[in-house]
Amino acid sequence: MKQLLKSYLMVLTVVSIAIAVGGCHSYSEQCRVKAERGDVDSQAELGMNYLYGRNDFEIDYQQAFFWLQKAAAGRNPLGMYGLAVIYGQGLGEISPNPIRAERYYRLCSEVIRNRARQGELEYIYTLAEMYYYGRGVPKSRQDAFSLYSYCAERAYYPAITKLGIIYYQGEGRKKNIGRARQFLIKTAEDNDLTAQYYLYLIYDETGRLDVARKWLEKAAAGKHPDAMLELALILAANSANNIGLEGAENLILQAAYAGQPEAQFMAADLTTDLRRAEEWIMKSAERNYVPAMLKLAEILQVDQRGNAAKIMTLYQLALKNDPDNSAITAKIVEFDKLTGLYFPVMFCWQHLKGGENLLLADSGIQRILDGYTAGIKSGSRELFMKELMNNAEAFYLSNDWYRIYQSQLPLTWASDVFVVLEKDKSEMPGFWLTYAIAASLAGQGGSQAYAAHRLSKLAKKQADAAHQSFLADLSVLLKANALMLMRRDDEAYELLFSNGRLDHAHSPFLVNFVNFWCAPLLKDKKKFSVSSGISEQRLGEYRFPVQSPFYDLRLKCVVSEQSLVKEPEVALPE
Repeated sequence: MKQLLKSYLMVLTVVSIAIAVGGCHSYSEQCRVKAERGDVDSQAELGMNYLYGRNDFEIDYQQAFFWLQKAAAGRNPLGMYGLAVIYGQGLGEISPNPIRAERYYRLCSEVIRNRARQGELEYIYTLAEMYYYGRGVPKSRQDAFSLYSYCAERAYYPAITKLGIIYYQGEGRKKNIGRARQFLIKTAEDNDLTAQYYLYLIYDETGRLDVARKWLEKAAAGKHPDAMLELALILAANSANNIGLEGAENLILQAAYAGQPEAQFMAADLTTDLRRAEEWIMKSAERNYVPAMLKLAEILQVDQRGNAAKIMTLYQLALKNDPDNSAITAKIVEFDKLTGLYFPVMFCWQHLKGGENLLLADSGIQRILDGYTAGIKSGSRELFMKELMNNAEAFYLSNDWYRIYQSQLPLTWASDVFVVLEKDKSEMPGFWLTYAIAASLAGQGGSQAYAAHRLSKLAKKQADAAHQSFLADLSVLLKANALMLMRRDDEAYELLFSNGRLDHAHSPFLVNFVNFWCAPLLKDKKKFSVSSGISEQRLGEYRFPVQSPFYDLRLKCVVSEQSLVKEPEVALPE
């Protein structure tokens, strides 16, 4: 009897475990139980379900980040890939971080390739995504389409949804709404939130508004950020006497917390807290929403301590994301008249397009400047060097040499930025351009001549013809200005004259550059005008800087007011 009871209890235990892990429990519960027990594959699967709203899961970026982070820590390639997507797009409360995203893409790409070669559909689909967006591999829409099709033929639902989106958007092939609907209806009925949202777009575009609304509400109920925002806009537009506005505002805030940039911009108007409103605008700008970039630039201009380089950066990033917007171009032209920062910002941000890089440019120098002007000089210097060593990239991208100059701090501080960055940035035109300007402000002609020479060499390597032409003009201006600083006036104008009329003599940006950063050349405006081709009427006032200590990157030492070293020869353009 005891033996029979013992056998019964053993069977009961096995059945209980089976029920806990599978059998009578739903897929989502099974996945969660395994994930909580430390199974990294289940952790990755759970995270991806939350990330995309698949398999009856609502989209929840906080939960997605939690589980994908665990899976990535366990070296699961899908966990690393999903985490990279969150960092790359800045989903939920996670700020965009392209550097961290790229690192995860690199870590997982080879493993994903190998698993895809073994025929695992989930990995084949992920590899297609990587090709489609160029994540960790060279972008190839054709390879991506082939892999999506392979997965779709084997009834892998995420691939079916993606093909529907491709046919709807017409990316890389002719737009086909009928074909798109065929793909999307299948996965939308299986509660794929992205498919539901795109079905809404299709039915809305084709005038079937009742069906469109049904799919939109389904997608919004599953927390699809774009769907929540669209539904909020519809509710707000159709609400009478403020009825329904509360629901619209709640949806906007939910979409904003999910990282939807337009919703974040709108959320700024839903708070009376000015600091919170600015935070929402900043989040939206980081996610490339052009109106937010322009609004943030406007806010910074009102601030008496406004960061001019950051304002110019915001304008230029906005234009990169909306290149046909003439109003933005007008703002840039007008602001450059006040600052002369068009070229310094343009060439420091030459290879960066996204607003997510605004975070990279947050050096925190304002506290350092405030401390120095308040008389805390040694402490400010110590903090400056600490922050510079920790994150020199931020000081470079934010053009902090300009803020150091404006705040009348010693220009050796500005040269310290270039000393730290020389190893990583010496092949970047923006590095030598801004170093040349800073050297000029310190009155160090030898240092500027060396920088101008390096800039002219880099100009010839530019793939973009316009950039090459502008840099050629800038380098000759800087070389001539260096000669003026070394009291070799005649040689300066002869250099300009022998170079020939500047290619961009009529550009307002080049004129502003001269007026702000090459003022010593304006000692004889007539000579300068004749030699450069810039109209004398457009020239500003002559100024000659007070010579001050500055680190010379060629001589590898600080050159002072009374330099005891031989000035470097000025290398003329070939």
